Amino acid sequence: YTAKWEIVPEMANFNFNSTTTDCIITGIIDKTSTKIIVPYYVTSISKGAFGGCDNLKSITLPFVGEMKNARENNFFGYVFGADSSESHSKYVPSSLETAVITGESNIGNNAFKFCDSLINIILSDGIKSIGEYSFSCCRSLVHIKIPDSVTSIGYGAFNECNSITDINIPEKISKFSPFLFNNCSKLTRIMIPEGVTSIGDYAFSGCSSLTHVKIPNGVTNICTSTFLKCSSLTSITIPKGLKSIGGYAFSGCSSLEEIKIPDDVTSIEKFTFSGCKNLTNITIPERVTLIGECAFSGCSSLTSITIPNGVKSIGNSAFSKCDNLTSIALPFLGATKDGVENTHFGFIFGAVSSNYNDQYVPKSLKEVIITASTGIGEFAFLNCGGLVSVIMPDSVTSIGACAFKSCHSLVNVKIPDGVISIERETFHSCSELINVTIPNSVTSIDDYAFWNCESLTNIVIPKSVTTIGRSAFNLNTVDHSLKEIYYKGTAEDWEKISIGSYNDAITSAVRYYYSGTEPKSGSDETGYDGKYWHYINGEIIIWVKEN
Repeated sequence: YTAKWEIVPEMANFNFNSTTTDCIITGIIDKTSTKIIVPYYVTSISKGAFGGCDNLKSITLPFVGEMKNARENNFFGYVFGADSSESHSKYVPSSLETAVITGESNIGNNAFKFCDSLINIILSDGIKSIGEYSFSCCRSLVHIKIPDSVTSIGYGAFNECNSITDINIPEKISKFSPFLFNNCSKLTRIMIPEGVTSIGDYAFSGCSSLTHVKIPNGVTNICTSTFLKCSSLTSITIPKGLKSIGGYAFSGCSSLEEIKIPDDVTSIEKFTFSGCKNLTNITIPERVTLIGECAFSGCSSLTSITIPNGVKSIGNSAFSKCDNLTSIALPFLGATKDGVENTHFGFIFGAVSSNYNDQYVPKSLKEVIITASTGIGEFAFLNCGGLVSVIMPDSVTSIGACAFKSCHSLVNVKIPDGVISIERETFHSCSELINVTIPNSVTSIDDYAFWNCESLTNIVIPKSVTTIGRSAFNLNTVDHSLKEIYYKGTAEDWEKISIGSYNDAITSAVRYYYSGTEPKSGSDETGYDGKYWHYINGEIIIWVKEN
C-alpha cells in the first residue's frame, strides 16, 4: 500500500512503513544529518531508527520514545538504539544539543535521564505531567521551557542538572517533589509559584549558586535537607504559617546571615542550621520544645543566643564549634530539663562528659544565664576556664559537688536563696573569684568548697551556717587574701560554728558582725564594742562611729 506520507517532502529523509492510519519511521537515509524534524503525524519510531547520526545537533519529535503515550520504551534514547535510559550516554549522539517535543504526550519517568549533551529542551503546550527523574543528570542542560499546562513534576525531575541557571515553573504546580533540583549547582534564581503548598526533601539541596528564595504562604513544612549546602543563599523569606523545619534543612548554607523562624515552629531538628558560619542572629520561638543534635553546629558568627524556657530537650553538640559565642541564656544545663544524665554544661557543645568541658565549651564564652533550672549538677561547669559570670535563677535549690571547679576566670556568681549547702569543691580553684554572698538558706559549707580561690577578698556568711568543712577556705596563699568576713550573726553565734581544719583564711580575716541598727558604743565612747556592718540599698556598709 502506498500511503499519502510518501509524497510529503518532510518524509524524504526517512525510511518508513505506512498504512491509512499509521506512519512508522524505521530509519534515516542521511546519517550525516545535523538536524532531524519528525512530522507531527508520525505515529511510531522504531528502535535505533536514528542510530549512527553522529553529527546531529538538533532533533524535533512529536513524542518521546517509541510512540505517543507509550507505557514502555518511552525514553528519549530509544530512537537511537538505547535499551533503557541508563544507556543514554552510550547511544544518544554526543553532538546533540537541542531537543524539541511538539506533541502533548506526558514526559515519562527517566525520559531524558543521562542525556549529557543536551543544552536546550523545548516542550509543547498541552503536556500535563513530567515524570520522576525525567531530566536527571542532563549535566549540560542550560535552557528548558516547561509549558504552563504542566500540573505536576515528579521526584528528582531535574536532579543534578548542574548547568541550569534559571527555570520557569508553571503556576499550576502545587508541589515541589523531593530531589526536584538536587545538585543544580548553577541555578541562581527560582520563582516558587504561590500555589505551592509542599516542598520536599532535598528539593534544592546542593543548589550552591542560589542566592535568594521566597517560600509561598501556603507552605507549612520545610522538609529534611531542603536547602542543604545552598552555600550562596544569603536570604530566605519564610511564611508566618510555617509549622516545622526538618533536619539538615539549611545545613551548609554558609552565606546565610539571618533567618526569621516563624512563631508556630515547635522544634529545631538535628543539623538544621549546622555550618551556617555567617549566621549572626537567630531568634528561637517561644513554642520550640526541642533543639536537635548539632542544630547550630559551626555557626561561628553567632555571638549570643537565647533558648526559651519551653525547650525541654537539647541534643548533643547542638552548639558545637560556635567559636565566637560570648553569651548564652538557657533554661537548664545538659540534655534535658530535670535530667539525670548528661547534665554537664559542655554537653550542648559536644563534650561527652564534664572532663571534656574545657575542650568543647567555646573559649570566647564569658556569660551564662540559666533561666529556669532547679538544680546545678555535679561537675556541671568543671574546667570551664573562660567563664566570667554565671547567673542562676531563684528556682535553683541545689548546686552539686565540684559544680564550678576550676572555672579559673569566674569573677561573679550569686548563689540563689534556696540553696541549703555549698557542696564539696563547688568553687575549688576559682582563682579569679573576688567576692561571694552565701544566702541565708545555707547551713553548711563543705570540704574544699573554696579551696584555692586565691583572689577571694571578702565573703558574706549567713547566721544559718552551722558547719564549715576541712580546707573549705584554704585559699592556698601565703598572705591569706581573704581580708574581710561579713557575718550575719553575732560574735556568740560565730563561736557556735563547727569549723574544720586548714581554714586559716577565715580565722585570720577581720570579721564584721551584722547590725541593722547602730551598734552600742564602746567603753571609751570613741567607737563601737566590736566591728559591725549593715546594708544600704544592697551595698555592704561598715558602721563607723562619728565623733
